[in-house]
Amino acid sequence: MFLAGLLPYLYLPLRASMDPLLDEWEPTNWERFWYLVSGGDHHVNSFAFGPSELPERFMLYLDFLFQNFHWGVVLVALVGASSAVARRRSRAVGVMIAVLWLGWMFHAIEYNIFDFNLYFITSYLMVALAFAFGVAELLGAASGFVRGRSRTFGIATAGLLAVGFVVLAGAKMPGAYAANDMSGDYRGRAVIDAVAGGAAPNSTVLHHRSSLWYMVLVEKRRTDLTLIAPLPPDRQRYTDIVWPDDLDYVTTNLRYGTNDETGVTSAKIAAREGPVYILNEAGAGAQNYYDAGFEVVHVRDDVLYELVPPGYGSYTLGERTATED
Repeated sequence: MFLAGLLPYLYLPLRASMDPLLDEWEPTNWERFWYLVSGGDHHVNSFAFGPSELPERFMLYLDFLFQNFHWGVVLVALVGASSAVARRRSRAVGVMIAVLWLGWMFHAIEYNIFDFNLYFITSYLMVALAFAFGVAELLGAASGFVRGRSRTFGIATAGLLAVGFVVLAGAKMPGAYAANDMSGDYRGRAVIDAVAGGAAPNSTVLHHRSSLWYMVLVEKRRTDLTLIAPLPPDRQRYTDIVWPDDLDYVTTNLRYGTNDETGVTSAKIAAREGPVYILNEAGAGAQNYYDAGFEVVHVRDDVLYELVPPGYGSYTLGERTATED
């Protein structure tokens, strides 16, 4: 059953062999397939903290845990995990919950990336299962306490407790929904509109995991642009870090300088051919360009900025105006 759960991975080499528009690491041979599914780009980020740092990292975990679960849920989960391990009939399940929770939690707190908290989600699943065990244990204890009294009283007590546990489990849900509600987030559309309307014809845009792939590949807009994703981990992909070229990693670096993780080399190479832009986005590393002597000129909507290398004139500040293709 475990191996059957891995079968969806077979879709990756099958789809890659069909020449898709985006083909991360082109997993059509064993080496690239294994690198992709094993998280090869991120191995350097794993187990990054020493023993002295683990208490602080664990406190971060608890902080996020109590942001997602009411403290009462955690207490009931502790009851459930303890009872599952203590009882011979359910010990295997209890050990499974404990081992998976510990493994996923430890991996996440040792993972040195800015959104490491997302990797807590699998450990939260174990907390939820332990909570279910705890609810069953407490309902059983309540049933034993009221046994011998009237049947109606017993049913009413069990019903009230069950409703209380449901309310407890969902206590954090309204706040979590509000915090994660993305229905009003149109950042992706704003990026597309800013670039489509603000970038000069046949120019270059440096970006990092933006919606610009969607703009050129799906909407077929501004296909005159050259899109380069030189920042890590994009630059480590086997192909497809540049639009419209479909090049291997070495050729891409030779032509566009993508092996420079600051993006400065890519910007300098692109500036030889025409205007080059960067998006205002997390991970863009604007300080790298300032340090290299670039001038950063605002173009549109606090989204699109022109990168002007030393000795070059600004397209944005010149007499010409950018128009959409």
